[in-house]
Amino acid sequence: MTSEVQSRRRRPYKKSVRGCRNCKLRRVKCDETKPHCHNCSTYGVVCNYVSSNTPDLHVSAVRLHGRSANGCGHRSDLQARHYEVTPLPSIVQTTLKPIVFCSDGRYEFRMDGRCFAGLERFGAKAIPPYSWEVTKIWREDVPRFAFSNPYLMHTLLAVAAAHERLHEMAEDAQRTLNETYHTARAISLFNQKLSSRLTPADYDPLWATAALLGLLSSSAIDTLPENSWPLTTPSPSDLEWFILTDGKKAVWALTNPLRPSSVFSSVAQEYAAWDVPIPASGVGSIDARLASLCGITESSSAENNPYYAGAHMLSILQALNSNAEPSTHESLEELHIKTTGTEDVAYVSQHQVQHISLLKQRDKVSLVLLALWYERCEGVCWWLDRRARTEGLAIRLFLKQNYPDDKAISELLPILDSRDRFDVTGRRENATVGLQKRFMETLLAWEDLRITYRSSNFFLGL
Repeated sequence: MTSEVQSRRRRPYKKSVRGCRNCKLRRVKCDETKPHCHNCSTYGVVCNYVSSNTPDLHVSAVRLHGRSANGCGHRSDLQARHYEVTPLPSIVQTTLKPIVFCSDGRYEFRMDGRCFAGLERFGAKAIPPYSWEVTKIWREDVPRFAFSNPYLMHTLLAVAAAHERLHEMAEDAQRTLNETYHTARAISLFNQKLSSRLTPADYDPLWATAALLGLLSSSAIDTLPENSWPLTTPSPSDLEWFILTDGKKAVWALTNPLRPSSVFSSVAQEYAAWDVPIPASGVGSIDARLASLCGITESSSAENNPYYAGAHMLSILQALNSNAEPSTHESLEELHIKTTGTEDVAYVSQHQVQHISLLKQRDKVSLVLLALWYERCEGVCWWLDRRARTEGLAIRLFLKQNYPDDKAISELLPILDSRDRFDVTGRRENATVGLQKRFMETLLAWEDLRITYRSSNFFLGL
């Protein structure tokens, strides 16, 4: 027995006093390469062989732009430059938490594994189906801005959480606490930023945040059709998402994303393609039944008919998608905009001011126009799909209850036809119980943003 024990003893060796502390902690032999040893490089941590100030096992998840990482990892360096997240090596243990902060010098929060997973989801799945050039900006440049602009980072994570809820959870799933938290923080910090002194470096992050908050407000619906607008009691918050989405105009005018120094200037042509032109006057290609319902004649224009722009937009959008072949004057980018359906968002940005007022009054013609637009958004824009199906059916129910004998409406908008996919009886009866209390912080934040947008619109003369 004694001989067996002796044979199992490890041979004595002389411990090296050199090498980095990371290798010593991991009990592996350090090759003592300067300035970064091979073990630390492959393991995904910052080597502290040269610099004694570098924390032990500090995850190397940041790549500084314009120069290589110096291994120090001080947040003062990170705050001074734009930087981006790079994929952590696959051999990094899941128990090793990345110590990375999102900070603008005044507010900071620590990025954990869930945050990085949200960033990955945003880049891989949540970005709308734009052209390759636009997608590249949102996948690479915008996340890079986010690390030094916490309001943008919270917005990206909120969008990722909304995408997860709408794609991987039950149809009746409510907003998660993760989505609610990041939404509230994003709006609060965004309002603070808009109220502070701005520099040109702030313009691109501000525009990216405004665009994504418009998307986020559209996705924020978690109720049944019979509990949705316009079937609910009138409230000042009715159509809040419509107003917030339209509020991007103020930020656009403030930041001018098409200025030469903007990362968005390279896709100015695609942005211009989203500005769908409508005729100055006349009926044009509007369906005769819709033109009759809207009272649009050859003498009508946006100045004398509140439904003019909406009806023409619907007609033009329908014509765009009905033609799958490019004409001799169209580029591949323009054809892409046609076929993906992202041009449908132009309906919100190009509507007439009177349209919102009439919708709040539950005007039947405005409701028909909105319901027809909702039809187009189903299954096309992920952030609008649930709202389109929920409020679209709610509008049909409202019109059926209040205008049962209106032949024009029934022809344009068949009530409860086979396309409607909701069971409106007995499903999720207690869905709204306690909902207002749970999301009060978020609702108050949206209200603050609406007030900010209105102030900005007044200031900018919009």
